[in-house]
Amino acid sequence: MTTVDQSASALATVVEVRAPDRIGLLWRLADTITANGLTVGAARAVSLGHEAVDVFYVRTAEGSKLVGAALDALLADLAAAGAPEPLEPHPD
Repeated sequence: MTTVDQSASALATVVEVRAPDRIGLLWRLADTITANGLTVGAARAVSLGHEAVDVFYVRTAEGSKLVGAALDALLADLAAAGAPEPLEPHPD
């Protein structure tokens, strides 16, 4: 689940991603943000049992908050990056 808070920071869009914790998740999320041409001013990562809660303060390359199509694209990409990986069938 991904949530956005535009009021938590005067300078950045705050994006929180909650996803099943696994190796490489934080890197995958940060890579998704930068692949969208955005910058991360600050981040906080916490594990709560089997769930990761990763918060990013994100801005455009020009230094502004995210709005419109740029925000929609990031949210879709983060949802895909944070989605649980399918289980591999056990070889018989």
